[in-house]
Amino acid sequence: MTNANAGYVWTGTIQIQKQVNNFYASIAYTRQVAKDAAVNGSTASTMWGSRPTTGNSNEFALGYSNNYLPHRIIGTINYRKEYAKILATSIGILYEASPNTAYNLSYVYNGDLNNDGFNNDLIYIPKDASDIKLVNAAAVGGVADTRTQAELWDQLNTFISQNKYLSKHRGQFAERQALVLPWVHRVDLNFTQDVKIKVKNTTNTLRFTADIYNFTNLLSKNWGVGKIPTTMSPLTFVKLDTDGKTPVFSFPYLDGVNQIPYTNSFKTDPASYSRYQIQLGIRYIFN
Repeated sequence: MTNANAGYVWTGTIQIQKQVNNFYASIAYTRQVAKDAAVNGSTASTMWGSRPTTGNSNEFALGYSNNYLPHRIIGTINYRKEYAKILATSIGILYEASPNTAYNLSYVYNGDLNNDGFNNDLIYIPKDASDIKLVNAAAVGGVADTRTQAELWDQLNTFISQNKYLSKHRGQFAERQALVLPWVHRVDLNFTQDVKIKVKNTTNTLRFTADIYNFTNLLSKNWGVGKIPTTMSPLTFVKLDTDGKTPVFSFPYLDGVNQIPYTNSFKTDPASYSRYQIQLGIRYIFN
């Protein structure tokens, strides 16, 4: 094990904010790039085996860091009004726009192409049908894959063409952690009601709160919803050809039983992040 004189990170933020009496507003944009030669992990084996590679896993190769967020927009609006001597109402809005998660992904083969014991080999993105050798995928549920060579390439080519990253990098190996998930726009809403309570010579506060996380999804089921990949291993390494050096791949179906091919790169993220949540609270604050 040796040190590598490689890797860097830079982050820049532009922010505008304004306070006027009881009203506060802020908007900020952050741009980040982060690259390293290794990935984080608890053991050397984990770090070595989980780092996607295009060949020799022992070589230092600069790639995007696992946890970086290339773009993020944060906006806030807060308004507080005191009235009737004992009451105060606050309304807060938080807007966030960014890729779905801060963990970016790598397109790798299903299979161990370089025979290092790990399925961590970055795919080569073919330019045309002559740039890859395809065979039928294994049968699923007793249903055989009977696609012709032309059908296999047409379906793979369609999948590549609709993918912004893959279509842009035809004729190249996919980069480590280079797939940035689609942007998500969401709004969180807070409502706070304070009631002042006089206890002898002390004024305490009874506070009621209502938070709606992902308020955008409450307004529409199609808003504030994240996307995740349908697959990060579209190609399966099958074998080496008869020449002993040319790899042969299959392009499995999304649904092998019903013979439905992959046509879209992303699907709806079922995680709670994509759903609205309502939280009610009550708090007694001693002065």
